[in-house]
Order: sequence, then structure tokens, then C-alpha cells
Amino acid sequence: MSQQASGTNQSFPFILGGSPKIREAEIIKQDAARTVILNQYTVMGLIQATQKWIPVTSATIANTDGSAWRLGILMADGGIAAASLAAADVTAPILVLDALVDASQLVWDLGSTGALSAQALTTALFAATVYASSIQTQLELFDIIPVASIGVDVYEN
Repeated sequence: MSQQASGTNQSFPFILGGSPKIREAEIIKQDAARTVILNQYTVMGLIQATQKWIPVTSATIANTDGSAWRLGILMADGGIAAASLAAADVTAPILVLDALVDASQLVWDLGSTGALSAQALTTALFAATVYASSIQTQLELFDIIPVASIGVDVYEN
């Protein structure tokens, strides 16, 4: 008998489990310099003083406005058009609590401020402080757990 390996071409849903809490009308902060779409499943940070969300980028993870502490995920179908964000604040749904999510579908913003590395989930936050953490750890504080979802089947003939 021989074995035949076969990779599956499955589409996994973004939310894989849990009891997700999605706030439907969260405010996304205007970005007048924005020239590209803000994609669905982008990791977002909440500015504490204004209660407005911004994309987590290599520039914003160093912010002291609280946006690296409270993370969520943009759930707007099709994302948010650049022109809309450049013109004004926009409301959109944000996943804020209790979900297993497909890590491979998370988006790291490439908008007007730059991109995070491919190692984005392990990107250090507050590295020089007693609050040293990572993006993944900050998501997990709110029970948003990124997991791998790779399916491979093995068939025996």
C-alpha cells in the first residue's frame, strides 16, 4: 500500500470559535494622509483619550496614547475606503472580546504610516518597561486568540 499526501484547499472562516463580542459602531479615527483601503481583519488599537481606533503599525506601536494597550480587529466587510477615512472619522464594527481567530487572515496595515514586520504577532510592545509584552499577548488579554488553521489530509490507497 502506498500513501498519497494531499493538501486541502479549504477556506477557513476568520472567527474559528469562542463567543465573539463585536461592537458594531466603533469610531475609526480620520487619517487625512490615507491613500489605500483599510482592510477587513486589520489589527486596531484604541486611543484611550478619544475612544477612537487606529490601525496598529510599526509607527503606532510606540504611541503613548493607549492604542498599543487595547487592541481589537476591524470587521468591516470589504474594509474601509481610503477616501472615506481621509475625509472624516468613520464608524465600523470591531471585534473586541472572546474569539479564536485565524492568524493567517490578520492584516497588518500598510496605510499612510508603514507596515509591521512579518513577525507582527510577536512584535514587542513596551520593551523597555515593566509592561513588556507582544501584540499577541495584548490580544489574548481580551481573549482574542490568534491560531494557525492549516489543514493537510493524508490518504492511504
